[in-house]
Amino acid sequence: MNSHARNVPVDYALVLQHIYETGEEDLASLSETLRLSRARLAHILDALRHKGLISTITSSYGAVWFRVSRKGKKYITQLWPVPTQAPAV
Repeated sequence: MNSHARNVPVDYALVLQHIYETGEEDLASLSETLRLSRARLAHILDALRHKGLISTITSSYGAVWFRVSRKGKKYITQLWPVPTQAPAV
């Protein structure tokens, strides 16, 4: 992964993590759930999209949804690796 994608502020990473956990989200739901203004969230989503960490989906009725890209999924697993369990003693 290039350094361009690694330089993600904490609030950006938390937005990415939330989208990763829910599968897909729209701006209004994300704004309400994360308690961020729509303007701030739109800025974060644009930056994440520019870094290639999320992609957008436009529905047939015009709604825009966000989903984590393959690169974003790789970033998430590197950022918060799943702990391996120690063998039982």
